[in-house]
Amino acid sequence: MDNSSNNRDELIVSILEKVSDKVDIVTVEQARQGVILSNNTVVLEEHARRSTASEARIEHLERHVIFINAAVKVIGALGAVTLFCVKLYSYLIH
Repeated sequence: MDNSSNNRDELIVSILEKVSDKVDIVTVEQARQGVILSNNTVVLEEHARRSTASEARIEHLERHVIFINAAVKVIGALGAVTLFCVKLYSYLIH
């Protein structure tokens, strides 16, 4: 009985050591994933900050494009009116 009891104890100790090793592996993996998660959080916060800044610049550019488009339309309209006046003047003179 003493021999079988020793074999059982050794088997239990062996199993507990294997379980302990697996728990250590899981603990190390969790720590590694925690570091990765922290790094990804920092990168995401930086991306959000840059996106906000980019959106503000794009909004400014969109307003500038609207202004330029309006200015081009006014210049085109003035050109059309000028051309009309020139043609009308030429017609009235002859």
